[in-house]
Amino acid sequence: MGIALSPAGGRHAAAVIVIPVIVALLAMAATVGGFLYWSTSNSDARAVQRQTALIDHTLRSYFALQAENQESWALWSDAVDHTHPFDAEWVDENLGAEFYESFGYEQTVVLDGEDHPIYLMRNGRSVDPTLLAPDLQALAPLLSRLRADIATGALRAYLAGGRSNAPYAADYAQIAGTPAMVTVMPIADPSREPDEARQYLHVAIDFLDEDYASYLGEASLVEDAAFRLTTTENPEKATLPLINASGRIIAFLEWRQDWPGRRLLAETVPALAIAMALATILFALLVERLYRYSMALEAGRARAEHEANHDALTGLPNRACFERRLGEATAADAPVALFALDLDRFKQVNDTLGHPAGDELIRMVGARLAGLISSSGLLARMGGDEFSILEPAIAQSEEAFALAARIVEAVGKPFDLFGNEARIGVSVGIALSARRQAGPAEMARRADIALYEAKGNGRNCAMIYEPGMEAAVNRRRSAEPELRENQPGPRDVLKELPRPGSTFGNQSASLAKAQ
Repeated sequence: MGIALSPAGGRHAAAVIVIPVIVALLAMAATVGGFLYWSTSNSDARAVQRQTALIDHTLRSYFALQAENQESWALWSDAVDHTHPFDAEWVDENLGAEFYESFGYEQTVVLDGEDHPIYLMRNGRSVDPTLLAPDLQALAPLLSRLRADIATGALRAYLAGGRSNAPYAADYAQIAGTPAMVTVMPIADPSREPDEARQYLHVAIDFLDEDYASYLGEASLVEDAAFRLTTTENPEKATLPLINASGRIIAFLEWRQDWPGRRLLAETVPALAIAMALATILFALLVERLYRYSMALEAGRARAEHEANHDALTGLPNRACFERRLGEATAADAPVALFALDLDRFKQVNDTLGHPAGDELIRMVGARLAGLISSSGLLARMGGDEFSILEPAIAQSEEAFALAARIVEAVGKPFDLFGNEARIGVSVGIALSARRQAGPAEMARRADIALYEAKGNGRNCAMIYEPGMEAAVNRRRSAEPELRENQPGPRDVLKELPRPGSTFGNQSASLAKAQ
């Protein structure tokens, strides 16, 4: 008889084996995915930081370059001579047109000692200096810083060789509503003492327009660079705010962000997906083998437990299982009835038709008896041709005799054994206990005494244990050592059952033979 693993056992095995492995697989996937995401995100962030640092350095170097370009024109004796007094034609030709052609700065301004514009060039053409008036406020911080440096002797120190670079002021500013890089430098004669109180100034203005952004992008190795007055907050763009010395944002430089992490992720995801798929397959194979191994162990355990508690021939509970359940039943605070059954004339069938027929008869008897007990009852094969029934639901002798009558009737019906009809009977000994009156051993002893009494009264009947039975049984055992031998013969029927309401304690009721 095969042993099937219960659904609960299967689910338990799955929970014990499969769930931890799945959790481990998910944890590994989450760890690898999390590390990869963290690594690529950091790579992208570092790339933006590098680009931002490079662009900021490039812009600062452009300021220095703009001042360097401006120096060769402002620190020139001819520039001093033609601005003091002011020579408009010379200034326009040299400080305006040629300066524009050499460096391409969109605006050039010459300021007198009172910071009034006396010359203004826009895109290579001289225009009315008063047009600069709206932007003088934006230039004022630079002019103030440079005037302060000159007043503290910075220009004098440079002309005397005390410092390596000429004093100048540089900053971001909005000129005519457009962000620009502005540098301011004094106009001075390197061979003469400067007039620090009335020093004329040269202003170079380079607008941060589309062309400048393209030039900056090529120099900084970034794409789609553009200057904007407000940020677009595009997640695909990196942004660098251009902040002047006063802490005001003049403009935003945006460019297409470099995503080395994304590229790496895009390149590695297929390989990782394949690796994860292979890992999943390997895990699945491992889980399947572990599951099979676990199921085999569980089935083996269940089989061993079943074999330890069940009869191999009938599949019914065996003596060990029955005695354990009997102990539990007698320990409970409830009535219980124990039926000890012994088949009559079984040996004749076994000797006449053979042991296979005897085994089949035992199985058929077990099947018939199983249909008679209640859902809370227990039927067990105790060995050989002996069976026992435990019925917690029976408390009265009338109920016990009723079940015994059904047992005798069921077993007394013919059995078809390989084409042969066989008839047997059954003797039943009954022991009743109410609310822990007797332990398991005592219950079994009483049922055996009642069974012995039933077989002594002609077999194929039922007897309920009474205290007076013990002396009679002992006398009969002394006089008749062969009482268990089968007698040939007459047809077995039920004797009249005790009337309902009869007193169990003073009555010896039985099912006896009748012709």
